Amino acid sequence: MAGQRRLSSTRPWWTSISSGLLVALPLLFLLIFYFYPLTAILSLSFSPDGPSGGWISFEVLETLFGTSRHLRTIYFTTWQAALSTVLTVVLALPGAYVFARYA
Repeated sequence: MAGQRRLSSTRPWWTSISSGLLVALPLLFLLIFYFYPLTAILSLSFSPDGPSGGWISFEVLETLFGTSRHLRTIYFTTWQAALSTVLTVVLALPGAYVFARYA
């Protein structure tokens, strides 16, 4: 139908603003309450002098990974998290199958 005109959008002007707010507000929330504290903690972690130190150093990581006690703790934590993940998946998949099949 080459001769027909397209009708203009009948959506009100405020729907585009509300669509933008639906995206902007959760992103602003994440920025304030997740990303800002995370970057603050990471910057403090790599500062050898604490909050007053203005430069970044990896000496903290050398201290962390240079001690056998820390390495054992990191190994145990990683091993326990991996085992928990595997056991959860092994137990949850058959349970999900039973619920999906018979419920």
